[in-house]
Amino acid sequence: MGALASAPAGSAIISAMKTLVVILSLLVTMATAGAAWQSDPSAPPPGLPTSAGIYLLVDSAEWIKLLPAPIEESQIKNTDVFLATAGQLPLNMTFAYSGGEAPFRTAESRPTFYIRGIEGAVDALIVRLSKQKDQRTARITSTDAGVGNKAGFRRKQIRPVSVVPISEGLFSVKPEAPLERGEYVLVFGSPNTAFDFGIDAARK
Repeated sequence: MGALASAPAGSAIISAMKTLVVILSLLVTMATAGAAWQSDPSAPPPGLPTSAGIYLLVDSAEWIKLLPAPIEESQIKNTDVFLATAGQLPLNMTFAYSGGEAPFRTAESRPTFYIRGIEGAVDALIVRLSKQKDQRTARITSTDAGVGNKAGFRRKQIRPVSVVPISEGLFSVKPEAPLERGEYVLVFGSPNTAFDFGIDAARK
């Protein structure tokens, strides 16, 4: 009778031990994954969306996808002089993006953007915009165009970034220095491929 009575208890203990092993295995896996991410700062945090886009992790909890910045108007100046001098005098352009402020805003002064499936990611630049009442502008001049600044954004508007390849089709982009409060676009070689964001407060 004693042996028969102990059988169900033994089965319960074995079942509990199996469950404990599974739980411990999961904990080890999670800890290993977390350690791997922390030891490799170029690796994206868990949960990065798999579809193409520009992403930013907010407060270590929510992934935000940046939207393309709509161009409201563009102006070209000095075309005749530029052509007449065979490009010796500069060609100046102004691009105006709709709205006085970007819809997405962050208090992070050095945000890390993750770029998946976007062509020209290696040409990424952050450009500070001049804020107007109902639009934000970027100026381009032919004399500033060159390697690392194909479009020719004005140098004083450019904020240098670090571009780190993570895997095929996936890069991270981070400002080399904290961004001051203001309006910005993340561009990829052209003002037409721009994604806007705003910095509201300095938080390192």
